[in-house]
Amino acid sequence: MTEVVSNESFILISLGSGYRAHPLDEEVNDHFYLIKDTNGVGYPANYTKIEVSDLAEWSSTEATQKDKTVYGWYFDSANAGEKILSPSITLNGVVTFNTFSQNNSSSEISCSGNLGISRTYQFAVSEEIRNRISCSDNTDSCKPDIPGETATPDDIVPRLKPDPTLVMPEPDPCPPGETCDEVTCDDYAISILSGTTITDGNMDRCDLFEAKYWEEQL
Repeated sequence: MTEVVSNESFILISLGSGYRAHPLDEEVNDHFYLIKDTNGVGYPANYTKIEVSDLAEWSSTEATQKDKTVYGWYFDSANAGEKILSPSITLNGVVTFNTFSQNNSSSEISCSGNLGISRTYQFAVSEEIRNRISCSDNTDSCKPDIPGETATPDDIVPRLKPDPTLVMPEPDPCPPGETCDEVTCDDYAISILSGTTITDGNMDRCDLFEAKYWEEQL
């Protein structure tokens, strides 16, 4: 369940389109979709059929307008033939997904053939969600794109990336002869692994626990 600034509650369904049998095809019209399901915890008397035209394009000015984003967004990449061939992952409100398209660099494909290019994007549906993210270099370098911004891939590599999976590596051990601080849940960063590339998961082990308190009346 995602809470946005307007206090609107919904389940965000994120999925993309792409024909895996023809990954290098450029005559396509594929998108990544972020669909608001306001009936995710119940069911309405009648369901509404949603078309692409009911969604706002992620990077457009309409993407920030409440009346244009009732049902959500779609991302229309400017790269020819870019498609989605693997599932997305959502952590701490941030949606991470990989895309794939042809590699149009003649210098890179002259010897190995066209192995294609994979790009990784991270989206947050509101400024409030993006502000939760703190980058280790104290800049905005790791922060996700929000509606109305031009989508910028975080990582571009040759070949098709495998499906993303979550990993939580052990923290680095204390060097011999040195005194180190005690390891805490902050030191266990959750990351997203796709083949040999790592993307920030914007969470650590502490975020997996939520403290709740109550008072017992005697």
